[in-house]
Amino acid sequence: MGSWFLETADGLMQVAATLSFTYCSAGDIDHFFCEAPTLVRLGCSDTSVFENVMYICCILMLLIPLSLILTSYSLILAAVLHMCSTETTRRL
Repeated sequence: MGSWFLETADGLMQVAATLSFTYCSAGDIDHFFCEAPTLVRLGCSDTSVFENVMYICCILMLLIPLSLILTSYSLILAAVLHMCSTETTRRL
């Protein structure tokens, strides 16, 4: 649910920011989907802030799940390494 909510919020922010740009002319878009990077290229206004924010959001959307997965696996590995099996206690 969290990932769906965050992705929906990210998509809505991109749509709102992209549609607020001014466009120089009625340029044709050679894509089936009107993606934000394509619309940014058609914009006449300064889009550098939007591009930087979009770049930071993409990095965070990659690093946050990756760090959660790596943390989870390291905790599982630490728990497994600290387990005592009955075979080892029987031999002592």
